[in-house]
Amino acid sequence: MSAIIKSLGALVAVLLLAVSAFPGRAMATTAAATTCRIGVYFTSVHNVDTAAGTFDADFWMWSVCPTADVKPLETMQFLNAEAVEGQLDSSLPRGKSWWSSRMFSGTFRQDFRLANYPFDHQELVVKLEESVLDTRGLRYAVDTVESGVDESLSTPGWTISDLNLTAGATTRATTFGDPSLPGGKSSYASARIVLKANRAAKASNFIKATFPLFIAAFLALISMAFDVVETETFMGRMGALGSILFAVVLSYVSLDQLVGQHQGLYFLDQIHFAALLLLLLATAWSVPAHRVAGRWVDEDTARLWDLRVTLTLLGLYVIANAVMVFQALRGV
Repeated sequence: MSAIIKSLGALVAVLLLAVSAFPGRAMATTAAATTCRIGVYFTSVHNVDTAAGTFDADFWMWSVCPTADVKPLETMQFLNAEAVEGQLDSSLPRGKSWWSSRMFSGTFRQDFRLANYPFDHQELVVKLEESVLDTRGLRYAVDTVESGVDESLSTPGWTISDLNLTAGATTRATTFGDPSLPGGKSSYASARIVLKANRAAKASNFIKATFPLFIAAFLALISMAFDVVETETFMGRMGALGSILFAVVLSYVSLDQLVGQHQGLYFLDQIHFAALLLLLLATAWSVPAHRVAGRWVDEDTARLWDLRVTLTLLGLYVIANAVMVFQALRGV
């Protein structure tokens, strides 16, 4: 009997030794991840630079964790930050939990959608992720009740209307060399903060961006009043159209300074193309109209048709711009 007891004792000792040889793996499979509730409160959003693709922000973040050993505010990283710093750290016991807070200030990269500028609506996004513990050790929950934007927050040129805070996990196709992670993947707690930003003074921005262009289009239509029959006035018409075309091209080239380098056809691109098309059609009509006047068509008939074409171009130009503005307002 004593031999059996000794054998059982030796077997238990071997099993305990085997378990103790893999402490990390055992912890990963038996210990539940710590869940910390995080929140955010913005006190300032400024320097929203759509051309550079950045914005600056100051905000408080807090965490409520069941243990003081986990400090997510110190180990989180901001994925889209050009520069960020934290200050005014605090950590206090609150019952069975630990409440920590920290003030962050930073510059964040943003992919602005400017296709409908100046009638655009933007989302200012801050992306963050845990940098030390994977999801076996830490997960985020969000405090949607207390998170928000300070009532006194004022952003020049913008109205910040809403905040949305969501949490999840980001999976990456690497273990970063962690031998306790199988399968070549790792997962870390992550969160996404989204501020709804509406551009202020849309009408004035539209006027500033398009007023010189509309003046050029108006002058082009005025130049169409120059007599198409007489050579002297016809040459004046063509000179005016050529000068206006040059001004519109210069205005179009300067668009990148307003909305930054962009691909695709933006709303302001369409407005400029409409003016260019107006000038090209006016030129394309004027040259043959002058040549046939008094040769194949009598002069009065040529002038009548010239007036009809001018009014048609005016109508089409106005309608085209109205449709483009309407689509931009709708966000199409």
